[in-house]
Amino acid sequence: MFAEILLNQKYSIKKESFTYEIPEGMEIQKGSVVVIPYINKKIGGVVLKITSEKPNFKTRKIIEINPFYPTLQDWQLKTAEFISDYYITNLYKTYKLFLPDKIWDLKGKNDLPTEKNEKNSPPELKLTDVQKKALATMKSSKLNKFLIHGVTGSGKTEIYLNLAYELSKQNKQTLILVPEISLTPQLTNYLKKVFKGKTSIIHSQLTEKKRTQEWLRIADGQSQIIIGSRSALFSPFKNLGAIILDEEHDLSYKQDQSPRYDARTVAEQIADIIPNCKLIFGSATPSVETYHKAQNDELKLIHLPERIGETPMPEVKIVDMREELKARNFGIFSEDLKVLIAQTLEEKRQMILFLNRRGTASSLTCRECGYSPECENCSVKMTYHRGEALICHHCGQKKKAPMACPECGSIYIKTIGIGTERVEQEIYSQFPNARVLRADRDTVKTRDDFPEIYKKFNEHKADILIGTQMIGKG
Repeated sequence: MFAEILLNQKYSIKKESFTYEIPEGMEIQKGSVVVIPYINKKIGGVVLKITSEKPNFKTRKIIEINPFYPTLQDWQLKTAEFISDYYITNLYKTYKLFLPDKIWDLKGKNDLPTEKNEKNSPPELKLTDVQKKALATMKSSKLNKFLIHGVTGSGKTEIYLNLAYELSKQNKQTLILVPEISLTPQLTNYLKKVFKGKTSIIHSQLTEKKRTQEWLRIADGQSQIIIGSRSALFSPFKNLGAIILDEEHDLSYKQDQSPRYDARTVAEQIADIIPNCKLIFGSATPSVETYHKAQNDELKLIHLPERIGETPMPEVKIVDMREELKARNFGIFSEDLKVLIAQTLEEKRQMILFLNRRGTASSLTCRECGYSPECENCSVKMTYHRGEALICHHCGQKKKAPMACPECGSIYIKTIGIGTERVEQEIYSQFPNARVLRADRDTVKTRDDFPEIYKKFNEHKADILIGTQMIGKG
């Protein structure tokens, strides 16, 4: 017997499978993860097909079946094939989503999990009547797909936690997806209080060793709660009971590099394959597509219209900065905001200033001819940063800001717009005693940066947190 095998090496992009002989007595099936000889080394492979037809060339034999993960599960095979077909992606890149290299190539012998499980205690949370009704609906409904449309602060997370606990009593796992890696520290801390050592975190910024350890714990069933970004969808669940996508409307659920995919679409596909797996979308502002599905009864719609404790929604005030200019306020803060910042600092409370743009200014513009520097690679306006540097936020290209316009020679060059750097400068200028933290792509460069910022702000070691969308979620 012979097997068509997808090898863990880049040549598989061009030629998807290689033919190897199955040794006598070795039980191989579609989806088996094996170790095979390739040139002068051993590498991992996945069996795509078994045939009795002998090829007209000399073949080598499979060495062994992977002892850590002998076979891809049926839902993994079907999901991989779905992604490859639906998103027109090479199978090799698709299977790479499901198998860490250390497992695939049998290099994970020293990465076996060592964390011991602690007893799983019931959550000490008091649910409101509305939350209890929502939970009961998810338990009893014949339709296993739901949209929880709940206003901010309505207690969606407590419902997730209670559902996960109920499933854990049936030895089922729960996957909770969040749109940004930055959301995992606070959510993880929240869930670890209940699930102790049965919680795993999966996202792209983990080291290969740590990711392998978490992957093995999930495959072994040691982890009952899996938290992560979209890549956590491809974890080796042993008995998955629910997939929860928090903030489902967020664009971060779309993978924009090959293999491209929408985590919401893939999650729905997985929930259709795995028997009795619940799919829960949660959002205060659902995407149009998801809400349309709920209206067409493809999803069971659950409303959470009120905040916990009947806490009123925050007051929102829109300030017309043109009126500020007329009042001869030429700064970036309105008078109302300056008063509010001063009052907050005096009361020793904390404040978050959100601006979805990093840098000092959006761009530079010549007042004479309108010239604005663009990135030669991406053809987009370059952002001005402190230190007279222009940076492209798409490809990272940097160059020095011109002293004079390269088009007309004018020295009248003006910065347009503001970014988080500029806001930070203005805070230090007007409130020199304020303790400030900034969270954007310029300050959060490693996996440990955001958790450290979060920890400092949570411990009140800063008065003001300035940041982009990473602080505006969760």
